[in-house]
Amino acid sequence: TFIGDKAFVTSKGKSVMVDFSEQGNITAKALNDITSSSSLYTLTDGNILAISSPDSEGKVNISLVTKSNGVSSTYTLDGAQSVVITADSRAIVQSKEGKMFGLPVIIMDSEGTQRSAYCVFTTANGKIEPVGVFTHEANYVGDAATRAVYQNGTLYTVSNEKITAFSIEDNSITGALTLN
Repeated sequence: TFIGDKAFVTSKGKSVMVDFSEQGNITAKALNDITSSSSLYTLTDGNILAISSPDSEGKVNISLVTKSNGVSSTYTLDGAQSVVITADSRAIVQSKEGKMFGLPVIIMDSEGTQRSAYCVFTTANGKIEPVGVFTHEANYVGDAATRAVYQNGTLYTVSNEKITAFSIEDNSITGALTLN
C-alpha cells in the first residue's frame, strides 16, 4: 500500500515503511505496532488504517499510519469488542474530510449478549480517539450492521433487517427503517 513516495509492506512477519523520497537512497523503518496479519485500508485523506487480527486475548489494534511519520497512533479494542469487517473495506465508513472513521463491531455486554455496533473514531489531531459506540438498536441481537454511511453529522448503520440513524453529537437514535 502506497502513500505518496512511501510504501507500507509486510515481509517475513514484519511490517515496514519503505521511503522512496530520495532518489538512490531507499530507507525502511519498522512499524512495530502493525502485525503481519493486519489488514490495510486507505482513508480518504490519504492516511492508512491498519487493523490487526485478534490476539490470544481477543484484542484488536487499530493503527493510523501517516506518510510523514509512519504509525502516529494506535487504539486497542478489548476482547469484549470483536471487529467484524474482516478485510471488507466497504464496511469502514469515513467522513468526506477523512478525519473520522467507523467500523462495525460485535460488542459483548455484561450479561454475555452480543450486540451489533459501530465504533466511530476521529483522527483530527493525528491520533485515533473514540467518538462513540453506536449500537444498531438498544436490544438488538440479530443480524449485524455491516455497512454504514456518514453524512452531515448523522451515522446510518445498515443490516439486512434495518437502517438506523444516529446523531454523532449525542449518540441518540434519530430515525429507523425496518427492511421487509
